Amino acid sequence: MPTLSRAMVVLMLAVAAGCASLTDGPDRPRTAPELVGTYEFGRAGFAETVELHADGSYTRTLLGHLGQDSASFDGTWRVEGNRILFTPGAGLPSSSAPEPSEAFFYRHKPAFAPQRLIKFGRVDDWFVYVPQASR
Repeated sequence: MPTLSRAMVVLMLAVAAGCASLTDGPDRPRTAPELVGTYEFGRAGFAETVELHADGSYTRTLLGHLGQDSASFDGTWRVEGNRILFTPGAGLPSSSAPEPSEAFFYRHKPAFAPQRLIKFGRVDDWFVYVPQASR
């Protein structure tokens, strides 16, 4: 039994090592001006960018691969505490907007990740939207 317990602890530490902490910077809510910029996300054949504009609008571009065309969507965004909420543009389906996300500092730069993927104050690095060209 002690061997099994040690194996579980080692496994949990290995999983936690590949996660982003939501406290990698100032421990305060992010402000809208701090979040303005272009973010990228992409792994395993899927990539997108999200541009958060200072006027409260956004442009989300799903980047095509394997012969698919890219697609862009727009809408508005706002900050509520640590959350970023997205509203799709007129006539666009709700699925065209990024998911409600939590803003935090990742490697000391503003970043965000879908709230549903954040567990116990951590999120897998794969799901973090980071400032463009910072990976």
